[in-house]
Parts: sequence; C-alpha cells; structure tokens
Amino acid sequence: MKIELKGIRDFLLKQDNFLILMHQNPDGDTIGSGFGLYYGLKSIGKNAKLLCSDDIPDIYEFLKKEYIQDEFLEQFVISVDIGSENLFGEDLERYKGGVDLNIDHHFSNENFAKYNYIDATSASTSQIIYEILDELDIKLSVIMAKCLYTGICTDTGCFRYRNTTSKTHMIASKLLEVDFDHSEIVYNLMESKSLEKLELEKHIINNMKFYFGGKVGIAYITQDMIKKSGANQYEVDGFSAFVRQIKGVEIGVTIKEKFENFCKVSIRTSGNYDASMICSFFGGGGHKNAAGCVFNTDVEDTLFKLLERIKKIIDGV
Repeated sequence: MKIELKGIRDFLLKQDNFLILMHQNPDGDTIGSGFGLYYGLKSIGKNAKLLCSDDIPDIYEFLKKEYIQDEFLEQFVISVDIGSENLFGEDLERYKGGVDLNIDHHFSNENFAKYNYIDATSASTSQIIYEILDELDIKLSVIMAKCLYTGICTDTGCFRYRNTTSKTHMIASKLLEVDFDHSEIVYNLMESKSLEKLELEKHIINNMKFYFGGKVGIAYITQDMIKKSGANQYEVDGFSAFVRQIKGVEIGVTIKEKFENFCKVSIRTSGNYDASMICSFFGGGGHKNAAGCVFNTDVEDTLFKLLERIKKIIDGV
C-alpha cells in the first residue's frame, strides 16, 4: 500500500520501537539514510536500532560515532534504500515479508512492505529522509546533517549526476546551514585514494575492453587483481562509474568477481540507454542511468550474457 509523508509522520509518532534495515554491501545512501533516520528518531525519544547483513565500510565510521545499539523488541520495521527483498542479504532474510515501511527512491522498487513510500524523482533516499525529519519538525543536529549530506553526495556523485535537481540543491543548502565540515566529507568520499586503490586501477585499465565501436566499455575486477593490489572491499566497490567516465562510452559496465562463479555487475549509462532495462532482465534493477545485478557464473560467462543482451538493446530489439 502506498503512503504519503503525513502518514509516515503519524506512524513514527505513534510507534516507539523501530528497527531500520539497510541493504547488503551498504553504500553511502543506505548508510546515510539509515543512520540519519536513527538519529532523528532518537532525538524525539524513540527507541531505534540498525541492522545490515554486511559491515559498514571504514570510510563511513564517522557516522557511527554517536550510535548506540539498544536492546529492545522491535515493533515497527523500516527499510531504507532497498528496492527488493533480495537485497536484504543472508543475515536479514528473516525479515522478508515482515517490513512495515519501505522508504526508497528506486523506480524499480518492488513495493514489498505493508506501506511503501517510493519517490523516484528523489536523487537519494537520504533526500527523502530529510523531508521526513522536516515533516516531524525535528531540528537537525550535526550528526544528522552529516549522514544525509553523505547519502546525497554518494548517489549524486557529489551533485554531478543527472539525478541532481534543484530540490536536491535546496536540501543540501539546508543541511549546510548546520555547522559541519562538508569539504572533509567530499574529500574522503570522492577525492581521497590509497596506493592500493591506485594499484587496482592500473590492473583495471590494463584489462579494460571496448565493444560496438567504443560505445560499450567493460571493466573487470577479479579476485586475483584484488589480491595483487591489496585493496579493501570498499575500494573495490568504488569503481561503478569508472568506465562511463571515458569519452565515447555510453554504456559502462563493471564486472566484480565476488567469489568463484559469482559476479556483481554495475552498469552506468548516458543518453537514451536504460541501465535498469539491462539489469532487470537478469533479475536486478535500479535507475535509468545506474543499475546493478548479479550472476551465478564466472567472469567470462557473465560477459558473454551481458554483451548478448546489450547488443539487443543497442539494435533496438
């Protein structure tokens, strides 16, 4: 069932014990929106806690500094930035079919909760959480502002992606009215790079391939490349938009080998090509210009299946 912001406000005011779920392989938006909502609920006297199937990357540790994992029996389960129950991850599978409120910005969201608030016009789920906190008349603290700004920066490429709107800038402006060092967040998220990540980039560039007259670029990240570079998991996950940055590439694909016969694929597109149309064919989803899916195959078979589908998209079949 769909719900409006006023309905969310009423639910949050009536309930007391909240569990907030973040998606597996957490990124800045699910982390920013989850922690932002947590701190907001705590500020009005509610019990709240967060769960994620995977560890929070070290780069986001600054958002956890004021987090306390309280013990209580949850009465209301909220998912943030999760388009499908398949993204819960193994440790959260017990919550499938048990989410009360689903808050998200992916138009491919499967509306799996009892109540669903999906705003596909929003640049990020963190942007939606700002609106919810505003509806609750919650005064933003420094940590809340940091959380939401982090989520917005992550999903907009620091306001560079096409999903950035005037509303996104307006909300970012409101967040900046709170006194925190936003430049440090941008540097850590977008500009800082370890020697290990630089080494991994060298491997990726040396193995990159192009198809269909350079319109499609494919990057591989294998376990062997990761081992040789010494890069950590967050650094491995930071290459989704890498190929699309190359001039002439309209469909950028990153294939990450997670383990034997299992690959995670991220696709970024420009122009009229729809990344979600490609990924949804393989059970994934996302946005028009940014989407993902997984394959239970090795890198070579994953590449073959992707190119077969992409060719049909390009040919208009």
